[in-house]
Amino acid sequence: MESSPSPSQPETSPPTLPPLFTYPSSHPPTLITQGAEALLYKSTYLLPSLSCALKWRPSKPYRHPILDQRLTKARILAEARVLVKCRREGVVVPAVYAVDEGKGCLMVEWIEGEVVRIRLNEWIGKKDGKKDGKKDGKREVTAGGRGE
Repeated sequence: MESSPSPSQPETSPPTLPPLFTYPSSHPPTLITQGAEALLYKSTYLLPSLSCALKWRPSKPYRHPILDQRLTKARILAEARVLVKCRREGVVVPAVYAVDEGKGCLMVEWIEGEVVRIRLNEWIGKKDGKKDGKKDGKREVTAGGRGE
C-alpha cells in the first residue's frame, strides 16, 4: 500500500551526491539509509571488487554557511578519529579509507549485515516488552546513541 504525499507535505528525495562521487563505474553508489544528519551509500573504493560505505553529510540550508561548514567538518573528523582509535585498540570497526571534511564525506570499509540503528531499535523494543520490536513512542536510538 503506497501513501501519497499530502498537499501540505511535499514529496522529498535525498539530495544527489557531490560530483566527485558520481563517476561512471560498474557499481554506482546505492542509498542504504538516510538519517537526519547524513546519507549512507554502498559504493566501491579504488577497485570494483572493494565495497565501501560512503557517509555523506549534505549541507543544511537552514544553518548559517560558516556554522554548517564547521559543524560538518568537526563531526566527520571526530567520527573518523574514533574509528581509527578503536581499530588501533583492537576493536572490530570498519577501516577508514578516505575523509573529505570539506565536502562532508567519510568512506569506510563495508561490513555486510543489518543497519545498526535498526537492529538496536528492535532490541530496545523487545527489552521494553514489545513482541515485534517496533517503536512504541517511548524511545528510539538516535544518531547520538541515546534512547529518547
